[in-house]
Amino acid sequence: MFNNFNGDFMNQVLKKSLLLVTAILMMAGYSAKAQRLTDMTFSVSQGSWQQSTGWTVLATVVDDGSYYVSLPFQFKFDNYYNSYVYMSSNGHISFYPYYGYYNLTNYYLTYTYASVQVMKRDLYVYNGMGYEVQGVAPNRVIVFQWLGVDFYYGYSANMNFQVKLYETSNRVDIVFGPMNYGSFPFQDYYYYAPHLGFTGIDGASYINIEPGPTFVAHFSNQNPEPRYSSSYIISNQIASYCTQGLTISLTSFPSFVDVWPQSGTILRRGNIYDGTGGNMKPGMYFSRIAGQAEVYGRYQISGPLPADPRRNPQYKVIYTGTKVGNPTDELIYFSPQPVGQPAFAPIPAAKGIAAGTNGALDLFTNRNQIPGGEYMVEARMELPSYNYVQPIDPVIFVIANDYDIAVTSLISPKPKTDRKYPLSVTIPLQARITNIGIATIDSFVTAVTVRKVGGDIELTDTVRWPTVANTPGLTTGQSVQINFKLFRPRDVGDYEVVVTVTPTYPPYDDETYNNRYPRSGETFVFNVAYDVEAEAKSVLVPEDSVFVGRPFRVRAVFQNNGVGVISDAPAYAYIVKMEPPYDTVFRTTTIIQDIPTGRNNITTVIFPDNFIPPTAGTYKVCIGVKADGDPVETNDEYCKLFQVVHAMAGTYTIGTTYLGNPRNYPTIQDAINDLFKRGVTGPVVFELTDAYYEVGNINSPLPAIDLTSKIIGVSPENTITFKPSIMRSLSRGSITIKLNSGAGIGILIGQNASPSNSYAPVLEVVPSIIRKYANSDGYFIFDGGKQKSIRFALNTNNTFRAVFYLANGASNITIQNCIIENYDNNNVSKAVSLPLVMYNSALSMFQYQDDKRSTTETYSAGIVMRSKTPVGKDDPTSNTFNLDTIPNMNNFIRGNEINGFGYGIVSLGVGPLFNAGKAAYQRYYNKNNLIADNKIYDVARAGIFLGYEEGTKVQNNRIYNVNAPSGWDAAGILVGGQRRTGYNGYNTIDVEIAGNEISSVNSGVASWGIKVEQARNAYPFTNPPQVFFPDVAENTKIYNNIVWGLTTTSQNAHRAGIYLLTERGNYPEDPLTRGYYTRNDKIVNNTVVIQNIATLTTGYVAGISIQSAKNTQLMNNAVALMDMNVDPNNQVYACLFYQGMMPSEMGLTSDRNAFW
Repeated sequence: MFNNFNGDFMNQVLKKSLLLVTAILMMAGYSAKAQRLTDMTFSVSQGSWQQSTGWTVLATVVDDGSYYVSLPFQFKFDNYYNSYVYMSSNGHISFYPYYGYYNLTNYYLTYTYASVQVMKRDLYVYNGMGYEVQGVAPNRVIVFQWLGVDFYYGYSANMNFQVKLYETSNRVDIVFGPMNYGSFPFQDYYYYAPHLGFTGIDGASYINIEPGPTFVAHFSNQNPEPRYSSSYIISNQIASYCTQGLTISLTSFPSFVDVWPQSGTILRRGNIYDGTGGNMKPGMYFSRIAGQAEVYGRYQISGPLPADPRRNPQYKVIYTGTKVGNPTDELIYFSPQPVGQPAFAPIPAAKGIAAGTNGALDLFTNRNQIPGGEYMVEARMELPSYNYVQPIDPVIFVIANDYDIAVTSLISPKPKTDRKYPLSVTIPLQARITNIGIATIDSFVTAVTVRKVGGDIELTDTVRWPTVANTPGLTTGQSVQINFKLFRPRDVGDYEVVVTVTPTYPPYDDETYNNRYPRSGETFVFNVAYDVEAEAKSVLVPEDSVFVGRPFRVRAVFQNNGVGVISDAPAYAYIVKMEPPYDTVFRTTTIIQDIPTGRNNITTVIFPDNFIPPTAGTYKVCIGVKADGDPVETNDEYCKLFQVVHAMAGTYTIGTTYLGNPRNYPTIQDAINDLFKRGVTGPVVFELTDAYYEVGNINSPLPAIDLTSKIIGVSPENTITFKPSIMRSLSRGSITIKLNSGAGIGILIGQNASPSNSYAPVLEVVPSIIRKYANSDGYFIFDGGKQKSIRFALNTNNTFRAVFYLANGASNITIQNCIIENYDNNNVSKAVSLPLVMYNSALSMFQYQDDKRSTTETYSAGIVMRSKTPVGKDDPTSNTFNLDTIPNMNNFIRGNEINGFGYGIVSLGVGPLFNAGKAAYQRYYNKNNLIADNKIYDVARAGIFLGYEEGTKVQNNRIYNVNAPSGWDAAGILVGGQRRTGYNGYNTIDVEIAGNEISSVNSGVASWGIKVEQARNAYPFTNPPQVFFPDVAENTKIYNNIVWGLTTTSQNAHRAGIYLLTERGNYPEDPLTRGYYTRNDKIVNNTVVIQNIATLTTGYVAGISIQSAKNTQLMNNAVALMDMNVDPNNQVYACLFYQGMMPSEMGLTSDRNAFW
């Protein structure tokens, strides 16, 4: 039954009597079928902020976080049904297709497709972001909430806001909470403008919202504006107009906004309200555009109140709307359909003792069965074709008795939720008395009582009305304000007030329920407070336990119990070690800008300094506030105990085998979260017990596993190892770890000031020490065991991909005895375009190409080691936190099997940089890495590539089945070179290539076994005007390698088993830089076999080729040329091809080589 469905409304009926009608700002051109973004209805209203408390917290403190959230229902946005969204810490949510992870400089609203943008800019979340699902199907709402948000770089802002998505109706609400914008410079320039609006799935459609006295919606292609076609709006007014409670809505369905009788309406028994003769009739108000979904309704009237048959046996339903011609069907169809803003739709038919013809409200026919008093209308809109329901709060009106006087409102004081009253002033006591009966009321007496909650009566007063002789009586609907004595409170606290009224002439009252305010069984409480009264309320951080060595900033809640806003209040925090001699080990202070008053009278403060717990034990943290003029000192300080506990150490398991064991983690991500959260105090070993694991999300623009930045306690002794359990270590590939990533990165390790893991300590520290905590200490060990039991399988749609990516400064990493490949062999990328480095003279800085420059201009590899100069995320020309420039050093990659990529392993160092402190350039090359005993096959261009590398050893690798894409050469091992227009080539120092076996290398351009190409690069200086790198002898060592099976797919393709050279010009015989020679290289004890291929060869063929080398040693090599199908006019067909300095001039020392 309808009345049962709305039973929850009855509990609210006496609390909510005012309906806020939304002012709708509408655009034309709605298409009911398409439901595209620009066909939706935009509106703004002043609502209320209701902070979600039962929410799922995705992160508490986070920068640049983006989180996948599965929706509990299908949500249609821009004509696409979505089952998930991504929630960004940068003030927006994004739907499918996920495009644009975070926009840092905010040039355009449309940078991020399919999104709802609230405060989209570079933000920092301090108090949490997450979501909550409210309601039941089919009318659920998912609320995305951001709390305690500041602008990046710290402007002392404290912003709170929500995005709500509604099931079935596909409505979107943006709701602003308390919005303290701090000192953020809202300038009339797009760089500083947070975005507010909506974007469609292709970036071409958008609704850009310009805050102001009247919010303006700029629709793409319909309401063009000059500001880059409105793809951004200068929003320096956002701080003035986006205030608490402001709600921005986007709807595609009609809205139900009000009913008749409206709140406060007084009707007379004996009348029939049928819409004639100036009368209204029962009905519903809708906001509806022509072409929108057809509206249906349910509508009933019940009373008199209270709506509790146990207390009021007269209560009953007197009127229920029905379908025309079918009184058993209470779903009302309106014909014609209402169109307007708003449009009134009368009830066409009804049943009940007050139901008249054609839906009239008949208070005449059965008037003896309809007592006078307060009645309520319960109604809701339904869209059956969409299974959508929209109710409104019950509306209270009056059916007049013959005699009925009521206390209809308390004018003063206001309830404690709305305001506080200062102790120093008197408080008016004012009530409104209304004649809601038919007979004129000539006189009455009214009384007020004020009582301290839980205490004695503080004041009573009685007023007889009229107070002036010959005052006309109150007729139906007329009211009068009664002013009682002023109340002067003697103490702060909560007070109850009750007002009653009794008619004296005529001395009759047919309904006494409304003679009391508040109504029987309810209370009205107001609050008296000091002008200034600040309270230290609670400590949020530290929690009950924290970990040794993990830095944190004290986070505390302060409450304003006073009347006025408290500004610029000094606050402090200190920490005491709770063991003799009870030393205070930490102190910090700050100034609280504002603690608001009213409904949201609390503020969260993050103190500016970090405390790093030095040892385990019990500690006490105390917070305090000193506000000028605060007379209450007892609540100025708050203290709590917390424990500092040891971090992780020893062996743990990951998987489902040991669920419930305190040293087991169900998932890999759970274990990683604890690593960041707890840190380590000894070596940590994670044993993998399951056959299958899955990490990350293929639609997320993040690595599957983010291990960037510092983990507390990691050191050469305190390593972190991932390995198979004993049972899983007995067979090959017994464990598969599926790495899902939209970024194309499986496991990311290295320096990062903004990691995606919200537990990372770097997100907690003050800017002055971000540099320290952004660095990764490394010492991760990924060990598949002797049987190669762990298979890392990358699942991505990105053309750039790396199963392991060792980024800036990732050092001391061991990856051994693992299988590294794509998860799906039908979804592979064998892109081979490597990124390069240039020196930008105009900016006086080095610039590094992105790994992915376009869909095709990128590369893939099983393992990538790449370091670059650190830059600010908002400004690529700055290093905001002065992060260290650290190459990749001392990494051990051995015993792995890698297949299915453009390269097996790629290592790219930073290169030469200018060290201002030394006033000189110096090498920041990847250094002392070991790449050994790996099996690399089914790759596109090379098994291994090295550039800007020093002291690295490439030993005992087996490389085969290298098949170059069209237009590219191929090699087993490539070192250096790769110059392109505007960008320098690579070079290396002291690289050793030894004991490798290379075969089955195939290309239509050139096939090499081992190719080492040195690029000489010039950099500007003062005296001399240029410096050159390499600045020392290259000293490449090529020992004990076997090369065979080089093939080509075109006649003019070249082949060489070992190729040592400097960069070439337009022709292979022309050096790019004349006078530059690679120096002190050794080619010793190698075996090269150039086999016969079926087609005639016109390209150059050499067993060993050396060009532009100095002081080269060529010793003990065995070279066989077995391809007899070579053009006799071929310029190069030799076991040894040498071009350069005469041997007598230290060009070449060649001895004990065997050629045939």
